[in-house]
Amino acid sequence: MCPDGVPMVALGEIGSLIRGNGLQKKDFVDHGVGCIHYGQIYTRFGLFTNKTLAYVSESLANKLTPVESGNLVIACTSENVEDVCKCVAWLGDQTIVTGGHAVVFKHSQDPKYIAYCFTSEDFQIQKRKYAFGAKVIDIKIDKLASIQIPLPPLPIQQRIVEILDKFTSLVSSLDSEIALRQKQYEYYRNKLLSFEEGLSTIKLKDITSKIASGATPSGGDRAYKESGISLIRSQNVLDHSFSKEGLVFIDKEQADNLSNVEIKEGDLLINITGDSVARACKVPSDLIPSRTNQHVAIIRINNDEIDSDFILYELNSRKEELIQIATANGGSRKALSKGILEKLDIYFPPLPVQLSIVRTLDTFESLLTNLKKERELRQKQYEYYREKLLTFA
Repeated sequence: MCPDGVPMVALGEIGSLIRGNGLQKKDFVDHGVGCIHYGQIYTRFGLFTNKTLAYVSESLANKLTPVESGNLVIACTSENVEDVCKCVAWLGDQTIVTGGHAVVFKHSQDPKYIAYCFTSEDFQIQKRKYAFGAKVIDIKIDKLASIQIPLPPLPIQQRIVEILDKFTSLVSSLDSEIALRQKQYEYYRNKLLSFEEGLSTIKLKDITSKIASGATPSGGDRAYKESGISLIRSQNVLDHSFSKEGLVFIDKEQADNLSNVEIKEGDLLINITGDSVARACKVPSDLIPSRTNQHVAIIRINNDEIDSDFILYELNSRKEELIQIATANGGSRKALSKGILEKLDIYFPPLPVQLSIVRTLDTFESLLTNLKKERELRQKQYEYYREKLLTFA
């Protein structure tokens, strides 16, 4: 169907782009004309939808930009480059509206195909050339109109959509299952760790030989190496899991200067400052020994009647409590001090009960981990085929 190849066509050549205005979240009503607020495009919608999440009055809708079935609503303002030009294709039957910081793209192509094109690497490269701003990133409508996409005949567009829909459906179904498994895990974790009154408690300081945070190596970021001894930072500590993304290393001399916060087998880590405060995990054995910076504290259990994995689950279950304490202590810059952690009351049933709880919760944790790994692989699979299908060399 394309003996001479597929042309690259500017968006402005195949449709019209209309910038919206008005529409604030305070304008939302319970019933009325459906609307899409630009902020929802980043957080609430996928690439296409046939239902809105909000409504405005008919009188306000008459003043806003209409969105007809098949149109794309594009967010042209964001706090970061990645979110600029995120779009959602409107597939509902009725006409809805949008407002400021959004652009409506009216065209006669397959709306899903155009939406998929917006996620391609080639589109992202073009977009980055035109996005401007510091705290607020924006793209002008004439620059958006000049971005080019491959435009095969409609039957080819529809076939590509059919294939990519299968991959996105797999990812979406995994998202749903992960969300349900997460709720299931949290339910049983809270149930198993909700102890009756009268159960013995002990201060965290009384079952630990170390509660300490590290420091920034001398020289700051310049001290980081491509290999050496790993330096654990707050972004590496997730909820009950460890991320090697963004992992940095320091040399032996720097590590020796931080020898008082050497991470050993069985140690727990907890973030003590910032938005990720109270996240807790263990470090993978292949990264031991390691060090921590000033945003991460080491908790070393030294009581034979207390299982460290049980304490980790207890810390995770009390994350919201710890965040409230950190907020009261540090204000806008949440912070947990050594003193706060030392005074934390820890529940401890008999060791066999602790181990039984850990085994049960490990099962749920394993299910979640495997689902997240599968989701990551399915996402990569989708992205691979998307690039293959949208590259018409």
